[in-house]
Amino acid sequence: MADRKPDRQSEHDAAVAGLASIYRDRDFSQWANPDGERNEEFGGRYPDVIVKSKEGGGYYLFEVETEDSVRDDEAYSQWLDYDSVWTVGWYLAVPAHMEAEAKRLCAARGIKHCQTKTWKRDDSGTFTFWDLPEL
Repeated sequence: MADRKPDRQSEHDAAVAGLASIYRDRDFSQWANPDGERNEEFGGRYPDVIVKSKEGGGYYLFEVETEDSVRDDEAYSQWLDYDSVWTVGWYLAVPAHMEAEAKRLCAARGIKHCQTKTWKRDDSGTFTFWDLPEL
């Protein structure tokens, strides 16, 4: 779990809830693990959001980062670990303005099984996620 300032942790947890609600509203089974909670695991890990595909029973795993957690120590400790376990792929959701840095960190650490997705929070507190998988 990232070491975040309290306001960033709140933002992270709201982004996790927002992402989970997108799939809940589309009638997918989904689970969220905000703020280090261990509500549902996958492969012995607790990603921020787990979504079960309606067809074929596959799972989609999302790790949500905030501006202050897109950094090398996070890539080295958590993302690299996830990448070694979830070789079928997973999603890294980062603030839109941090996408290039997240991709640079993934390349530098040899993280090759994740796809980067972006999000933004508007002034009203609403989260928008771009290019999410349709499942």
